[in-house]
Amino acid sequence: MSQWAEGGWITVTPGDVIDYDAIYADIAADCATFKVMAAGYDEWSGEPVRQAIPKKTRLDLAPIPQTYRGLTYGMTELMALTKSRGWSHHANPVAEWCFARLRFATPPGTRTSCGPTNPTVRPSASGLMPCRPP
Repeated sequence: MSQWAEGGWITVTPGDVIDYDAIYADIAADCATFKVMAAGYDEWSGEPVRQAIPKKTRLDLAPIPQTYRGLTYGMTELMALTKSRGWSHHANPVAEWCFARLRFATPPGTRTSCGPTNPTVRPSASGLMPCRPP
């Protein structure tokens, strides 16, 4: 992780808790640099963040349930982009680490839903945010 921080791929803040002000400042800087249209958030315990981000960035947020139903559309798009080589993580080692551990699955009894799964490592979509179409 220290190599990621030294390379500027992650931001390390002091202390043992999440520094939300640093996160909000990074999101605001990204919105000023890139054409960010909207963002999704996890509804579970996300209400304070959902209220703060639009005030600081004017960014529209949409709830994305962390369930097969909520993640199917995004995972389907990601699979299509992967097959067509229509995206790039721009040599981001954090995104590479997350993708290397990400597995797709369908819940029992359905072939129309999918979501991330890994029985040994709980992957985080957070590291996948730097991935975008080229």
